[in-house]
Amino acid sequence: MKLLILATTLSFFAAAVITPTVTADLVAEDGKYEKFLKVLSDTPGLLETVSSNFPLTMFGPTDAAFDDASDVVAGMSHSELAMVFANHAMAGVFTVEHFKAAGCSELMSLTGGKVRMAYHNGNLMINEATVIQPDLIENEGVFHGIDEVVLPGSFAPCSALKNSSALTKGTKKGTKKDSVREER
Repeated sequence: MKLLILATTLSFFAAAVITPTVTADLVAEDGKYEKFLKVLSDTPGLLETVSSNFPLTMFGPTDAAFDDASDVVAGMSHSELAMVFANHAMAGVFTVEHFKAAGCSELMSLTGGKVRMAYHNGNLMINEATVIQPDLIENEGVFHGIDEVVLPGSFAPCSALKNSSALTKGTKKGTKKDSVREER
């Protein structure tokens, strides 16, 4: 029952995967986004913030991403969680094709903070997180699955990437936990 409620919640902003007949229920059923869906539905004010900004683009961390950031996320208050996860969404519909064409862009999240979208070597990244399940599209927006929780302090402008390893993260060895950064 709880999974059905979470799937319904997600369906407000992401319902089609590959074909129009495959819905957001699959996003919930595949088990990769249960922790994200729980935060979305259980954090006071977060669902209202997200649902009042349709159409939108949402980046959802996988359960593995939550595990990697658990020491940081576990210590957050409800209001801090709401801010962090509202930072995973932006007004408007943006697919991988939009970001491919731009190369690197800086967009404003629902919190008013900036996020960097960079497309490099076939990978789309939001700040330091890599999109691993792109373009789950519905009338109200688009959902992209990501491999890290986007935490405060992880933004760097596009101009800072020219001499940075941030765009080659996917080709280097290391753990995702190593790249989780807290705002100090």
